[in-house]
Amino acid sequence: QSAATVRERAALVARTIPVNRPHLQMRLGRPVTRADLWREQRARLGALAGWAWTKAVRRGR
Repeated sequence: QSAATVRERAALVARTIPVNRPHLQMRLGRPVTRADLWREQRARLGALAGWAWTKAVRRGR
């Protein structure tokens, strides 16, 4: 909500997509592997797609 323009919103979303490796390692309790990074990245992109779909559907109503 604090992002006023479309450009600011896009920049905000782009900054939230990459995985925070130290946080993931802390959450997993072990060193992060490539598979862990891929799994987390897929989950984030899926959540983003779901959010975008929900926004598009609501806007279409």
